[in-house]
Amino acid sequence: MKVFITLGILCAFFFGAGQDSLVINEAFYPNGKLEKRFGQKYDELEGRYEEYYSNGKKKVDGQYHLGKKVGKWVYLDKDGRIFVQCNYKADSLDGDYKRYYSNGLIEVRASFVKGKKSGRYVKYFSDGYKKMEGTYVNDLKDGQWTFYKANGVKYIQSEYKKGLLNGTSKAYYSNGIVKYEQSYAEGEKVGTALIYDNKGELKK
Repeated sequence: MKVFITLGILCAFFFGAGQDSLVINEAFYPNGKLEKRFGQKYDELEGRYEEYYSNGKKKVDGQYHLGKKVGKWVYLDKDGRIFVQCNYKADSLDGDYKRYYSNGLIEVRASFVKGKKSGRYVKYFSDGYKKMEGTYVNDLKDGQWTFYKANGVKYIQSEYKKGLLNGTSKAYYSNGIVKYEQSYAEGEKVGTALIYDNKGELKK
């Protein structure tokens, strides 16, 4: 059974009185360890927000304002390793976003605006090699995107517009020579694909 404790004027850092006071609440696991600590004002979450695993390791650390997530938030696993660092504005992801593998290397590096991916996006394999990279606009792929094999070798490069293939898409041999190329317009193929051998000679 969870136990909630409200810390009010008992704590020296609580100033003021009545409805204007910031009230700090705490909840505990049956083993007595802290599960969460959060502030409330006018019955809404306010100020620092923390959650913990039953082993005492921190799980979540962030901020609320007027009941909505704001600023930097950090999410951690049971061993205390960070797996997500992000920023919020009025309860929506906004700003830099990073997700990590359990080995500490970055899995995803992105940017959000009002909850939607916007700007540079890079995803990595667990050994640090890039898996894909490109740009989002309003949560849709836009511009040039490059995809890599597990050894870091580029194997596809495509152009997108509003989430659809638009422009030239190329596939590559492991030696970097273009394997084939195909043109697209609004997600539909245009014309015939050009296919090359691993020396770069156009196949007939």
